[in-house]
Amino acid sequence: MNSLAANGAHVVGLARSWPAAAEACLRVGPTCTAVACDLSDLDSVADAAGAIRALNAPLDAIIANAGTVICQP
Repeated sequence: MNSLAANGAHVVGLARSWPAAAEACLRVGPTCTAVACDLSDLDSVADAAGAIRALNAPLDAIIANAGTVICQP
């Protein structure tokens, strides 16, 4: 996010909750828009898609980075 914003991109930062997305975007700067998107909740995904559409800006790229949890027995 930092590199994209530093090179002039408007970045949409998604996180599971709005506070988490807002915190990440706050570190990037004013060219970052926070959007909540909990992938385990389809209503949240639909709301996030609506929020991104409402920006009324072109979407040039999607960079997906999802964390995983590995439980050891």
